[in-house]
Amino acid sequence: MKKLFISLLGIVLCFALVACSSEPQSSSSTESNTTESQTSETSLSESVNSSESDSSEVQDLSDYQSILDEYTLKLQEATPTLIEEYRKEAAENQDGLTGLATLCNNKVSELAEICNEGVQKMAEIYLHHGSGSQDEYMEWGNKLQDVYTEEAAKIQQEYMNSAK
Repeated sequence: MKKLFISLLGIVLCFALVACSSEPQSSSSTESNTTESQTSETSLSESVNSSESDSSEVQDLSDYQSILDEYTLKLQEATPTLIEEYRKEAAENQDGLTGLATLCNNKVSELAEICNEGVQKMAEIYLHHGSGSQDEYMEWGNKLQDVYTEEAAKIQQEYMNSAK
């Protein structure tokens, strides 16, 4: 009985080893074919991208500039409207300084959404068009952040004036 059990166990182990050893070989050959295919596609796309990089870099700079111009204008146009809304809501405020601070933060948050939308568009240029450096993207993003900071300060100044 022991011999029969050991023989059956040995046969099962042999089949298990054969099954395990044949699976990675077929899988690895498929993976190597896929890897070779991806490598050749990457090489092709790199060669195409390198020939276009000079012209796209100039285009990306103008795209960054156009986004900065567009969102600077949006921020500057939104600020007077938000200040006017703040004044109207502050006149109806029943919660003292806490209520005024909340109103101010809400208006500044609306400006932040506009700024974030612009920075996101800049990030899309950096990530999807692939040219330029992270420093360049950060520089343009910081320029838009500076505009946001200036405009937010106007709303915050209105809060300071109304909190007196």
